[in-house]
Amino acid sequence: MQVLGVMILDISPNKRMPYSCIELYNMVAMELRHPFDAIIKSLYEGRMQDIEWMVTSPLSRNPFGSYLFHYIVTFELIQRLIERGESIDEIVTDSVAQKKIIRTWLKSQGLTIRVSLKSTFASVFKKRFLPLSRLIYCIAKNLWTFYQVRKTQSKKNVLPLEKLTLIDTYITDSFTDKEQYYPGLCERLSTKEQRSVFFVPTFHIYGLKSISSYIRRAHNAKGQFIFKEDYLRLSDYLYAWGNALRPCRMNVAPTLFESIDIAPLVREEIQNLQGYYSAVGALLNLRFAKRLKNAGIQLRRVINWFENQVVDKGWNAAFNKLFPETLSKGYCGFVASPLYLNLYPTQYEKEANLLPKTVCVMGQGLKGMVNTFCDELSVEVAPAFRFQHLWEERKYYANNDFFTTLVALPYNPVQACDLMNIINYLVSHQNRGVRYWIKPHPTSSDKKIKQILGMPSNIVSVKREAFAEVVERSDVLVTAYSNTAIETIAKGIPVIVVGNKLGFTHNSIPKTITDDIWRLCYTPEEVQCAIEFYQTRSSEKIKEHEEAGRRIREEYFKPVTREGVREFLELE
Repeated sequence: MQVLGVMILDISPNKRMPYSCIELYNMVAMELRHPFDAIIKSLYEGRMQDIEWMVTSPLSRNPFGSYLFHYIVTFELIQRLIERGESIDEIVTDSVAQKKIIRTWLKSQGLTIRVSLKSTFASVFKKRFLPLSRLIYCIAKNLWTFYQVRKTQSKKNVLPLEKLTLIDTYITDSFTDKEQYYPGLCERLSTKEQRSVFFVPTFHIYGLKSISSYIRRAHNAKGQFIFKEDYLRLSDYLYAWGNALRPCRMNVAPTLFESIDIAPLVREEIQNLQGYYSAVGALLNLRFAKRLKNAGIQLRRVINWFENQVVDKGWNAAFNKLFPETLSKGYCGFVASPLYLNLYPTQYEKEANLLPKTVCVMGQGLKGMVNTFCDELSVEVAPAFRFQHLWEERKYYANNDFFTTLVALPYNPVQACDLMNIINYLVSHQNRGVRYWIKPHPTSSDKKIKQILGMPSNIVSVKREAFAEVVERSDVLVTAYSNTAIETIAKGIPVIVVGNKLGFTHNSIPKTITDDIWRLCYTPEEVQCAIEFYQTRSSEKIKEHEEAGRRIREEYFKPVTREGVREFLELE
């Protein structure tokens, strides 16, 4: 927040930053990726056999599951702002540990900037009871899922005697009647080949009441499912709940960042049970693999949906240890931002046996990115299952009577509101002939969107059709963090990525794509200039962008073919 030249810098996670700070914040984050990696490496030292420690949230490097990287970046951001002469009147944080660290540093520099802690009744209440609520939530969700699956145990798959291929996947709120993370995989296999391939889902569903309906759908789905809960026992849950709490009693050695000890931030996050549910999930993966081993089930391949999150580390550690002769692969079926740090494996994670033996990406152009922190990691190219539609013939084209700007709203309602406020600015400042289509997230309310926009329907309209259809009928896409960005430029349609005011800008377009088919903008004025640039493109520039889209498809999205699927599964 900045008022009349007075800057009150709120560095709490998911709080809006001034426009003047957003670009610098993201630049600092990119610069600190390797120093942060060194910090996490120091936390691993001496504890590479302690799985409970390695699946805590601070060691995850996941910016969506841990605030440690954010706190370190904001500490560096404050230093940069002071160096360039910015007048900061107050720094606000929600972390007691960060408040003490910043105060200590400011005092060492002879600075008198006020540092305050959010102290509303709601924030104090939340801090006090958050660990307990996370514990109760985890236990309740685990037990409810276990009960719902075991209730349908009569439908438990009878496994064939031959060696199996297990494929780690998720069941989400959008699950219908087919596997959604590897579409087209089973269809490329013969009936005989399909018989030994089983999907092992983790439930990522927000409404607990709906789990039973998703279990029924999975039983009737195209593709064979093995539920972990059919093999786990209550003693496994007791093991996971108890052992996931062990790090709360562990010592955190002094951990330095620029001569400042950040160990209090690590302790604070662990003791708040941030990431507790994920840690329990990782430990349950260990017990699941053990139950399979005890049941005498033989495996020929194990495939992990690879984001290198905490649950993935439990999965890979388990199968590497209990089925050492089985080839384990990780499949990265999307393109991620370089600030989604956990996706890029490290040497110490490899040494700790937390990684699959091979990681598969969707295209040749993505291989080098995965090796950012670990040169020794084996990387292969596998079919781009969720993006096979990019190779289908285009069905729709934009209307030449209008310049159609499609705005894809993110899931985060605050970030979606920021994006819509930019649209309000554009409608009042943009050239004539431009219309705006709003593609909401499935959870968004049309009524709420129209309230925020408040614009005539002939200028702005909400589109609920499939994304593939509306994007092909558009001239440019405006979006925040999403795979829709690279998916769109692969069609030859320009993209404008809007910087996030609430945190890191997760731009998933690889830096190797240098064509002017996309732009990163931080302010409404920059978005306006970008739209005007694409609106006034020549026919030659449009053809140039279409050619760039073709190159991007070839470089980043391997087609789904029978040969490619069999090679991925290493079928003889």
